[in-house]
Amino acid sequence: MSIPLSMSRNRLRVSRHRSLWSDDRGVSIVELSVAMVITVFIASAMLSWIVGVATTDDRLRSNDLALGDLRDVSDLLSRELRSSEYLTVAQSGTISFWYDSNRDDVVDPGESITWSLESDGSVVRATDAGVQTTVATRLDPGLSSFSYDVVTPVDVTTVTIELVALSPSGNTNDELRYASNVYLRNS
Repeated sequence: MSIPLSMSRNRLRVSRHRSLWSDDRGVSIVELSVAMVITVFIASAMLSWIVGVATTDDRLRSNDLALGDLRDVSDLLSRELRSSEYLTVAQSGTISFWYDSNRDDVVDPGESITWSLESDGSVVRATDAGVQTTVATRLDPGLSSFSYDVVTPVDVTTVTIELVALSPSGNTNDELRYASNVYLRNS
């Protein structure tokens, strides 16, 4: 069986026309270099984006922890101060008061409470029964304080709480501030 001439020419023509990608010569060094430069630029952009996201996430997490410390101290201290009978110590870094938790008008063990701003940035709540709790750990002891409307502790009717939490942000610390006046109900 013989193949018609026209068919064999078509086959020859098809075999002569190769696609660009089926060339056996491979990729030139210039093409490879261009591809590598483009890949490096894309990888650099992605890496800087990932580092930026991670840094922002760390900063926000640190701010959340510092705000949590401020909220914990302010909520608990304000609640106890409003319900306290009277103050026994009124200093800028320490406040002590009688909190009649069972409403029997008798000072029982555990009802004399002291809050103190420690030099390491922690806020400690202690009772006369020996129970001591660290409520916060990220406050600035130099900027946080308690202040009062009068000097004599038993005559105090208003306590101003000023708290400053430190939140690490790169090479510096962000200062988160909280200030509130607490009016003693039972004084």
